[in-house]
Amino acid sequence: MTFEEFIDQEHKMRKNIHYYDSVWWRMTSFQCCHPLYELQEIPPRQAAPSPWKSIIRYSHLVPKGYPSNQKQTRLLLQGDRLKSFSLKDLKRKRRQLINRAIRHGLVVREIDYLEDHWRDLQEIFISTAKRTRYGLPDQYYIERESEWRENLQREFDLKGRDWFGIYEGKKLISYLYSCMVDDTAILLATKCNADYLRVDPNDLLLFHVISYYKDQPQCQRVDAGWAISIPPSIDWRKTQLGFERVELPVFQKMNRAALLGLRIAVFLAQPILRHVQSDSQRNMLYKFKRIEKIIENMKIKDY
Repeated sequence: MTFEEFIDQEHKMRKNIHYYDSVWWRMTSFQCCHPLYELQEIPPRQAAPSPWKSIIRYSHLVPKGYPSNQKQTRLLLQGDRLKSFSLKDLKRKRRQLINRAIRHGLVVREIDYLEDHWRDLQEIFISTAKRTRYGLPDQYYIERESEWRENLQREFDLKGRDWFGIYEGKKLISYLYSCMVDDTAILLATKCNADYLRVDPNDLLLFHVISYYKDQPQCQRVDAGWAISIPPSIDWRKTQLGFERVELPVFQKMNRAALLGLRIAVFLAQPILRHVQSDSQRNMLYKFKRIEKIIENMKIKDY
């Protein structure tokens, strides 16, 4: 699909979206924004989100030749590395795990419909919620099952989206959801039933999806998102499968007073966070760790 088609789909689906200065923006955390399409390049100061929705900061990629005041790391498989991608070029450990999954009888297929997979998908979502302790709690997928089904079906029905599944027999145990935007394949979400992690299905799934896009003539790169330091295993798996950590130029506008307040809030919150046990607050520790990392890496220059 084109960039315009992707934006048209996304702004109707996502929360915390607004249109300002001819750009669709997404609020990623409290009073922090970036473009709805994260890879959209915008010359510095030529567009910004609503000042009432980006009090703390906003950021975006900048085109080549324009000044930037940040570098952010994106995981990309592109150019000759993508076109020459093959099993034999992977690390020995990755080859072994992929071959082991195949010997175990795991098969990758495109998911054409959800009707026969609801129970398996529910197990996958509940398992992921319990294992990662991030996002919606596992009970949500039971107590509000109809709402979850409706939202997932709505996402599945979008045109130009690709859904791939790993099957053990007829059982769906893992899936990866992606799409092509212009010349870039974007890996949007991967979830796995933790009961099957022992056979490591995700290596086989990622290998299959990368191979699929490699064979698409228009595809010039596969994008696996921003580098994530917490937990380190996420980036490690992707780099083992050929993704490179690519530093991209970013323009970031930060409210210095808000940054100071954020630092003070993080410092004061430490004693409280050490005693957080409630499942309803399960995202809090993760979010504060991310905020700490952002503050640690914050180096701002104004242009």
